[in-house]
Amino acid sequence: MTAAPDRQAVRAQVVRLMSRVFGVDPSDINDRTTAADIERWDSLSLLTVLLGIERSLGVAVSSDAAAEVADVGGLVELVYAGLHAGAAPVPR
Repeated sequence: MTAAPDRQAVRAQVVRLMSRVFGVDPSDINDRTTAADIERWDSLSLLTVLLGIERSLGVAVSSDAAAEVADVGGLVELVYAGLHAGAAPVPR
C-alpha cells in the first residue's frame, strides 16, 4: 500500500489542476486565492477540478463540501483530510 501524499504534495497537485482548468499561471494561485480572484472559477470549473483530484489523487471530494471552503487552502485541507481519513481510495 502506498503512503498518502503529504500536505505539500497535495497542494502542488491541486494548484496544477486549478492552473490548467482556470487558465492561470500556478504562481497566481496561493492558499488564500478565492473564486473572486479567478475569473474562470465557477461551479462547473470547480467540478472539473474535483474530478481531476479524484483521478490523480484517488480521493473523492463532494461538490457540496468543496463549495463550503473559502479558498484554495481550504480545498487543500479538505483533500488532505480525505486522503488521511482512512477511507478506501477511489478506484482509478
